[in-house]
Amino acid sequence: GGPLEQGTAAQTVSSHYAVFLSGGQVLIADSVVSGRMPAVGVALGYYLSGQTVAIQLQGPVSNAVFSGLLSAGLPVYVLSGGFLGAAPPSVSGAIVQRMGTADTNGSLILGPSPDYYRVGQ
Repeated sequence: GGPLEQGTAAQTVSSHYAVFLSGGQVLIADSVVSGRMPAVGVALGYYLSGQTVAIQLQGPVSNAVFSGLLSAGLPVYVLSGGFLGAAPPSVSGAIVQRMGTADTNGSLILGPSPDYYRVGQ
């Protein structure tokens, strides 16, 4: 694990999805939805709206959901719907934010970058 943050789920939040935090409200981060970036970390469980969400901000993260989606030693990016992947989003207007570096094909060292940019701008 690593440092944690908490907030209240403003929607259903799935385990190990990238999340956005605004005014204490936790939403699934989304590279193509306005107002849903930057991501601050990943949710550590499955939460219903109104529940308190534990968010991991940095450090090692491993989950079967990552298996085969990451490439060891390469950057990991936020994609649409809170998913994490090895290729940055490429749709015009999408926000590109690095979330860390893959440790293996099923784990990463989380370290969300405070820097991000919009594709095509």
